[in-house]
Amino acid sequence: MKTLILQNCGLNWCIRLVLTSFTVLALTVSIGCKAAEETKSKQTIDINLTVTVPYWTSGHVYLGVGDNPTYLKLEKVNEVIYNGTTRLEKGTPYYYSEGTGNTREVSTKRNANGGKIFDAVIDWAGFNKKIVKKDFQKSFYIGACHACGVSYTKGNFIEPIKQSYDEIKKLGGNWVNLVPVWFIKPDYRGNELKPIYASEFKGTSGWIHATISDNDLVTLIKEAHARSLKVYLAPHVAPENWGPGVKGKGELEPTDPNKFFASYKNFIGHYARIAEQNGVEMFSVGNELDTLTQEDLRQNQSIGKTARWRDVIASVRNQYKGKLTYSVSCIEERRCGPAIIKFWDDLDVIGWEWYTPIAKEAHEPITSMKQNASRIIANLMKPLSEKYNKPIVLTEIGWEAYPDAGAHTYGVGPAKGGDRIEQASCYEAVFQAIENEDFIKGMHIWTWQAYLEGAEYPWIWTDPVNEVRFSITEKEITKWYSKIED
Repeated sequence: MKTLILQNCGLNWCIRLVLTSFTVLALTVSIGCKAAEETKSKQTIDINLTVTVPYWTSGHVYLGVGDNPTYLKLEKVNEVIYNGTTRLEKGTPYYYSEGTGNTREVSTKRNANGGKIFDAVIDWAGFNKKIVKKDFQKSFYIGACHACGVSYTKGNFIEPIKQSYDEIKKLGGNWVNLVPVWFIKPDYRGNELKPIYASEFKGTSGWIHATISDNDLVTLIKEAHARSLKVYLAPHVAPENWGPGVKGKGELEPTDPNKFFASYKNFIGHYARIAEQNGVEMFSVGNELDTLTQEDLRQNQSIGKTARWRDVIASVRNQYKGKLTYSVSCIEERRCGPAIIKFWDDLDVIGWEWYTPIAKEAHEPITSMKQNASRIIANLMKPLSEKYNKPIVLTEIGWEAYPDAGAHTYGVGPAKGGDRIEQASCYEAVFQAIENEDFIKGMHIWTWQAYLEGAEYPWIWTDPVNEVRFSITEKEITKWYSKIED
């Protein structure tokens, strides 16, 4: 009689046996343990895939596994988005194809890990389409709002924003947009601008955040540059209580214009010096200050708006030597903000915020939205660029996420939505429309929020906010930013 020790599955089995009588029993125990181990290692999981593909895709799109490029035929959602559901062993490598081994996507590594999966196919093998846009700004506004988990007001933003920089770099971005804020006191009729830091900030609407300290701002600029990301610095002003029903930066009516503009030059000069000292590549002298810049609006008509801004620009030029812009929204085609501004000739770049509708109804085909976007470019943007001989940068562009977001401007959507397919489709339409327009030199996506590591954000599938992360919209932008060579 001998003792045989079997060790499998993390357990010790001590079995006394007579080799002639119980060998089969011993083998059965051993094999059973190994089978359990193999079953455990081959855990199958449910996956729900949504993928955006190049607009030049023809035919069907498939999920490929191993040597089978047609493992699962995906359902076509619209011209560039497909989805499907299947079960795979956890960690299984997979890829996308147009149906054969020769039509696989360009080299990439993917592994199935379960749940919702969002992907982007940059190109198909053998196609090798080139999209070259020289000096094109592929950027995001980096948000750290008052009400968010990561907040300038809470002061917990440096590390999360650094992590976001790394992610933006990986998805093809080459610029970031930073927005420090000063506040007009006491309200939209005030004449004095001042910083309000987190320890004193009393805003509660979530629309605006406390002033970031100069040291922290410089840290964010340096961290961006350390990753070869260029910086667009766009200082904003607002009432501290700005929110629903409160007049904000687009409706200012200072009671003493001379005092206001003196204070404004102090504010903008402060950030111009920071920009110059830290090599910021583009700087905005103002943002969405409609009643102070647009001559056709009744507010402040007697103050000489254009002359005032030429003076502001000259004062900034004395302190900052980089590219200057002003950022203004185009809300509707019949009255488009950038076309009303008269001081573009004093600046280097026309800052155009694209919040113009490009659809008439929900889920309009991308081809139709592209045609509408191309009309806006041809009728409004190109003539303005040619008039002043200046490039245009989309200093803000964004859509909320609800079924007919493309038919409306920003900020008028419902309380609930979560239609990221619609949101992504709007971006696709504009990317296609600007592809061959060389005078358009970049876009700054509004918005990319920095988040706490490990946090979960299920609201991204139910809320209509214009956030782009954790969804097919992020992959839509990744597809284009990765493909555009600058």
